[in-house]
Amino acid sequence: MEKQSSDGSGPRHESPSSKPQTYVQSREEQQTSSPAPKKPSIPKRLWKKSGLDIPSVIILLKAGVPIAIALAIYQIDAVANHFTTIGYLIAVMGILGAPVLPRAKFIQGMILNIAALCIGCSVALLAIWCANQARLHTTPAGQPPGGYNSSASAVAAIWLFFLTYLGNAVRSARPQLQIPMIVFSIFINISSVYSPNFATIQVGKAFATKLLEVFLSGFAIAVGVHFLVFPITMRKPVFGMMTGYLQTVRGVLRAQVGYVRGLETENYFARAEASGAESSSDDDQKHNRASQKPGHSALPPQVMAVKAATGAMIALNAKLKTEIPFAKREVALGKLDAEDLKNLFKKTRNVTLPLIGLSSIIDILERISKAEGWNTLTKSSVANLDNEKVTKSFASFQATMRSLHEPFAQISTAMDEAVEHIMYQLEFTKRPKKTKTGDEESRSDHPQPGDKDFAHHLAERARAFFDDRVVTLRQFCERRGIDLPAGAFDASAPFPGQFKTMDESALNSDRRQVFIVLYMEYLLGRASRSLLELVRFADSKVEDGTMKKTRLIVPTFKRLKKWINSAVAQGDIGSEDQGVIDPPNSYELAFGDAFLSKRDAEHLPPQNLVERIGDHIRVIPHILRSRHSVFGFRAACATLSIAIVAYLKDSYMFFTKQRVVWALIMVAFSMRRTAGSSVFQFVLRLSSAVIAMVASYIIWYIVDGHAAGVIVFTYLLIGPCFLLVVKKPQYAIMGILSAVNTLLIIGYELQVQKLPTKVSLSNGQPIYPTYELAPYRLAAVATGLAIAYFWTIFPYPVTEHGELRRTLGGTLYILANYYAVVHESIGARVRGDEGDEHDKNSPGRRLAKARLDAFTKVQVLLAELKEGSSFTKFQINVGGRFPKEIYDRIILCCEKIVAHAALIGYASTSFAQHPVAVADTTAPPDANTNADLTTPPTSSAWLTDFRTLLRNTQTTSHEITSILSLLSSSISNNQPLPPYLKAPEPFGLLVKLQALDADILSVRHMAEPGYAAFAVMQIASRGLLGDVEECVGFVRELVGELDFSFHSVVSEDVAGLGRRVTRVGNGGAGGGGGGAGGRGGYGGQVGGKGKSD
Repeated sequence: MEKQSSDGSGPRHESPSSKPQTYVQSREEQQTSSPAPKKPSIPKRLWKKSGLDIPSVIILLKAGVPIAIALAIYQIDAVANHFTTIGYLIAVMGILGAPVLPRAKFIQGMILNIAALCIGCSVALLAIWCANQARLHTTPAGQPPGGYNSSASAVAAIWLFFLTYLGNAVRSARPQLQIPMIVFSIFINISSVYSPNFATIQVGKAFATKLLEVFLSGFAIAVGVHFLVFPITMRKPVFGMMTGYLQTVRGVLRAQVGYVRGLETENYFARAEASGAESSSDDDQKHNRASQKPGHSALPPQVMAVKAATGAMIALNAKLKTEIPFAKREVALGKLDAEDLKNLFKKTRNVTLPLIGLSSIIDILERISKAEGWNTLTKSSVANLDNEKVTKSFASFQATMRSLHEPFAQISTAMDEAVEHIMYQLEFTKRPKKTKTGDEESRSDHPQPGDKDFAHHLAERARAFFDDRVVTLRQFCERRGIDLPAGAFDASAPFPGQFKTMDESALNSDRRQVFIVLYMEYLLGRASRSLLELVRFADSKVEDGTMKKTRLIVPTFKRLKKWINSAVAQGDIGSEDQGVIDPPNSYELAFGDAFLSKRDAEHLPPQNLVERIGDHIRVIPHILRSRHSVFGFRAACATLSIAIVAYLKDSYMFFTKQRVVWALIMVAFSMRRTAGSSVFQFVLRLSSAVIAMVASYIIWYIVDGHAAGVIVFTYLLIGPCFLLVVKKPQYAIMGILSAVNTLLIIGYELQVQKLPTKVSLSNGQPIYPTYELAPYRLAAVATGLAIAYFWTIFPYPVTEHGELRRTLGGTLYILANYYAVVHESIGARVRGDEGDEHDKNSPGRRLAKARLDAFTKVQVLLAELKEGSSFTKFQINVGGRFPKEIYDRIILCCEKIVAHAALIGYASTSFAQHPVAVADTTAPPDANTNADLTTPPTSSAWLTDFRTLLRNTQTTSHEITSILSLLSSSISNNQPLPPYLKAPEPFGLLVKLQALDADILSVRHMAEPGYAAFAVMQIASRGLLGDVEECVGFVRELVGELDFSFHSVVSEDVAGLGRRVTRVGNGGAGGGGGGAGGRGGYGGQVGGKGKSD
């Protein structure tokens, strides 16, 4: 339904609801108007409170199956007689096989586990052969080969040290190989400590073969359970995450509408009431008291809701990026193939960025409130303030927000329904059941989610929202006393020459409010059009029959090749060095240094064969001095600190009898590169050992040691352990070790119960009852954990503080790269130099790839920074306190900088002559056709002129790239900032454009599609400059500044001695020393103060 607007400017589109401003809630109100639902039963309430769902129950039921099978088959005489004293390891390998993982991850993990196991068995046989050869060459003639041999022990120790070093170095360099390297280490540890005792190579070979069979048997059981018991494909969790992502999009939209609604009546920027003043409500009093607490962020609920919903959306989108590649690589029965999943994720990513930009309006309005003085107002009374100008400005702003209420509510409702439609069409959720009665009365007059014509309805809503901008802008001008003639926003209409443009008459605050309106409408409009593209994609999958039948989906050879590469490649997103790609003959391009391989300051590029061979040789010392090599060396030292007991004549029997080998294995599980995470992991592992001891008592004695009962109770315990692994990944090691340590106790006791006593004693270990064995296991585990922690901090700790600083420096450098790519992308779009979008070697495609790689790297590094910052509280501080608060603020600045830079690049697509890779939304979509959104619009004369002016104007600044690079260098090297470093001045683009053409940004052009994009770029640029300025200040506070200037301070003696004291000091290099008597850059004045006269 339409009605004529009061100003005669055209129809204002309304929703079918009688209250359009509350349309988002009206559907919920209709549901709540029905009779109150019956209170759920106690079991249902308990189920909901537990947080369990069907996938969780499957994990509970499935996780313990391989362990139960392994323990049960050992009760067969043939199995027990074959595996003898190491058969309980089958259950341990069943755990490490991880059968609860989705199919793609499980297959990849199992292949890597078997590969690591086979390599471990091969090198273990080599080590056994070397130890046996040492025994043969040092045993006197005629003496039996058995007994202790120092030479064999020394050779075995050397092999153990080397293989442990190698395995842990690889484990550090390739995080995806954690479990395979643990399997490798367990095999090496067990075989190496027993290899000096093998009298002949045949005995050693038989032991290694049997140990290999045990490991493979455990893996075989895990494979069978994975494929036969509740098989789970990677697609199911991915579709679940996709559903969750779409739901968070709805949450973001609702939170945004609530925030804008609150801006109409509340002042989110108001200062706290003065002391003694009465708050307007009890809630205000609580809010003010809470805001005075240390570390409390006094944010209104609406702001917190927007931030929480946006954070959840970003987190799910990032998680989808890591999980979708697995879903694309697996063989499965399904409907959407790998290409569909790729396109689906790409289109959801187009929805994410404008919503993130829309959420940034909170920080933008905070800055504007300080510039306008709105933060000086109080919540209780606005009108009583002496500054009438500020009061009038804020009242005008609230009126502007009220004018956005209706169009925002309508388009948000349509977008909410669009998300629902997508989930119905792609079968992410079930369609609601249609009732036989009341359908006609309850059905709206527009297509509902799931209907065939819903895309047409959404396109109409998007066009209506686009048209409503004219009404909003006209109302804004009328509130400013600007009387616009009819058709003022039509570029073809005559325009009075005496008419004053806003740029000539309005104040800066008026321009800010116009740009805010355009900013919000532009981004919400782009989000709605991205959702429209997603709706059409979902409809196309229904129309072409994709969603009608399930078929076998097999990955292509190219994807399998990528899978193999990713399984062993560096665990970083993208490559540090982008290889040179020769462009096709149709281009004459000279790419910058960033597109070429990284330079070496100490070596020129090799010119001949000898120099190229030398370059490859230099890789060896580079690897040996890397942080991964250092970690491997620490792990080897920790392992040999325990294993040395097995290689000495006076203690090797003690090592065997007291089962010290499991202290050795705990090192493989426990070693961490940084001290902070080691403290956290040490506590978790020790807690898991205590839990395992208590659980083993319960499991064994509650059934009085009967094998059947013990197996059942062990099965019941393993489920919750793996549920912890899946639900709480940060505590995954606690769940795994609780299960492993329990099996070491229970499995050994079942083995002793099954085997004859003579066989049980054949390995040299005495038989202990459960109540004695469990404390022995706890002592062995605690010893291994303690030694692992010791070698983490000795001879020097790799602190979480240093890692956080270096990672932050790397993040700032990648951020500088990202901004530089965005800068060049804008120039290429304005000049029309992007080239053919279908050519992979065209400048536009290469810039897009570099932009996406840098953006992804920044997101990964930001996640690492947040995790690293959380671990700093476990670091034992020696000396001054770690400035965690400042690091957190710099991390927050980095998040804002990357968001604003991405937004600038996103908005610049409106000025591209040939838009690529994104939907064009500078013009309204055609509601009457199904035209592709990527079709370039017909450029208006204004947009053509505006693009021409942009070519002659600097739209962004290279100074930001330079400053971010300098900040990165200072933080990475812990060096002071260069002197007189300041954040760049605003670009002044608006002034420059007006100087070239005074009419280009006048009121008559505000309704032009590109005008809103320009407003977004202006606001995002100002926000980015503010973030960079804040970042410079925080970094200066951390590392200081290279300042050699003299500062004279004259002050009067407070004690009344009748003399004046003059202090003269010079700032030392970087405030690091701060000059004589200075305290440095952090926490004090830069350069410090010198000695007094």
